[in-house]
Amino acid sequence: MKKSIKIAFLIALTALLVISCNFPVTTLVQKVTGGNGDETSGDADDKAPLGGLFSGADSGNDSGSSTGNNYQTKLTEKPLTGELEIEHAGFWPTTNGSSLTIAVLVKNTDPKLVIFHEGLTFELADQSGQSVSLQENLQNTLEDMVLYPEQEYLWCRNFDLNGTEPKDVGSINVTMDPEMKGVDLGVTTNPFQIVSSKIRDTSAGGWMNLRSSMVVSNNSKRIAFFPYGATGGFDSAGNLVACGYDWDKLAFLVPNGQGGTYNWVLGKEYPVTFKNYIAQTEYDYTSMAENFDIVDSDQLSLSNVDFIQNGDDLYALFDLLNNTEKSGLFDYLIEIYAYDSDGNVIGAQSLRQNALFAPGTTYGSYQYKQSFVTSESVAKIDAQVITLAVNKQKFDIPTDTIKYGKPVFNSSDRSIKVDVTNQVNANISLWVAAVCKDASGNMVGYSDTLEYIEPGATQTIEILPGRPDNSACENAASIDLNTLKVSMN
Repeated sequence: MKKSIKIAFLIALTALLVISCNFPVTTLVQKVTGGNGDETSGDADDKAPLGGLFSGADSGNDSGSSTGNNYQTKLTEKPLTGELEIEHAGFWPTTNGSSLTIAVLVKNTDPKLVIFHEGLTFELADQSGQSVSLQENLQNTLEDMVLYPEQEYLWCRNFDLNGTEPKDVGSINVTMDPEMKGVDLGVTTNPFQIVSSKIRDTSAGGWMNLRSSMVVSNNSKRIAFFPYGATGGFDSAGNLVACGYDWDKLAFLVPNGQGGTYNWVLGKEYPVTFKNYIAQTEYDYTSMAENFDIVDSDQLSLSNVDFIQNGDDLYALFDLLNNTEKSGLFDYLIEIYAYDSDGNVIGAQSLRQNALFAPGTTYGSYQYKQSFVTSESVAKIDAQVITLAVNKQKFDIPTDTIKYGKPVFNSSDRSIKVDVTNQVNANISLWVAAVCKDASGNMVGYSDTLEYIEPGATQTIEILPGRPDNSACENAASIDLNTLKVSMN
C-alpha cells in the first residue's frame, strides 16, 4: 500500500474490542522501539529515529544519543548471502471477471538477514505475447514486506486492466530489485506464528467462496502494527489456484500476545491444500512508532467484556475507562475477536477511535454491533486496546461528558426520543445507543445514532429503529442510554 494511501487510511480507520490484554502495560514504551524489540546485532552504528532506520537515510540525529521513545538503533543493510526465491506466481480473473487476481509466493532464504525492500514488479502479456497494461493510476508493483530468514509470504492482490479482458491474460513475469539487501536484526526466525486456522466453505450459486480464519501470535518484544494475513490455495501439483488476504483486520499484536484475522479465498478452482502467511509492510513496521510516542501512563483500560449474539449480529459489551491521570482527546486502537467453541476465529475487526476522557471517564458497556459472524455460534470474544496519543485540550473535560433526560418510546415511528445535555465547553459529536431491556435485564432492542451538540446545549435527539426490531422497546421494562463515545466536532 502506498504511504499516502496508508496515512489516509489510518486517519479514517474505525473498529472494536475484547480483553485478553494480559501484557504488562508498564512495558509498552520499550516494546514499540528497537529493531524488532529484541537484542540487535553488532551492525548497529548509531541512534536514529525510525524514519532513518537504514544507513544513508536522513536520520535526523546522528549524535549517538536517544532523546525519545521513537528512537532506535540504526542498522546497516548488507548484501544477502541467500536470496529471495519466487516460489509461485499465478493469476486468474476475479469471480465476476472484472479484475485480475495476481498471486506471488516468495521465500527469504537468507539464514541471517531480514529483507525490508524486495522491489517486486510484474509484467503481464496476453495470449499472443502483447503487453497488458493496468488502468491509469495503478502501478505494477507489490508493496515491500518485512521478511525474516526462511520466511514465506504470499501477495494476493486484484488489479484492473486497461483495455484487456482479464480472461485474455496469458502470462506473468515477476522481477525483483537486483541489488536487494538485508538487515541483521539479531532475529533469525519469524516472530509471527499461526497458532490455529480453519477453512469454511461458504460457496453459493456456483461461485467458490472460502472463508479462511487464523489465530496469530506475536512472539517478539515489539508491538506489531497492521500485520497482514494471507491464505494460499494449491492444487494437487502444488500450483497456486486460489488466494485471499485481509485488510487491516489486525490493527496490532501486543508483545507475546495473539489475535485473530480472516479473509475470503477466491480463485480459479477449489484448492486441495491451504497455507497461511502473515507479515508486516516495511512502512507499517516503522510508521506507528515513528508517528506516535506511545506512553505507559496514557493507556486506557477494558473491563467487563461480554457479548450478545442475535443471528448474524454480534453486540460487544465492555467498559472502556480512563484510569490514568490524563485528560484530553485520546487517540486509540481497539480490536475485537470472536471465537467458536473450538477456539477458531469466527470474526475479527479493528477500529481507530478518538474520544474525550477525563480521569475516571467510562464509555460502555453496550458497544458496537457487528455482522461478521455469518450464522456461526460465538463462544467468546476477546478485546484489546492501545492508546496512541493523548492530545490536551484548552477546555476542561468533565468526568461525565453527557447528561441524559428520560428516554421516551414513540409508537408511531418506533423511535426513541431523549433530551441530551452537552456538559463539555466545546462542540462535540455524540455516539449513543438506546438499549431496551425486559424485566429480566435481557436486551430486546438496540439502536444507535451520531449527533452534534453545541457547548452547554440541551437538545432532543431521535434514535431510529434498529435490530432487533425496536417495536419491542414499546413494552420494554427499561430503556438505557449507552454512550459509545464523545469526540470533537
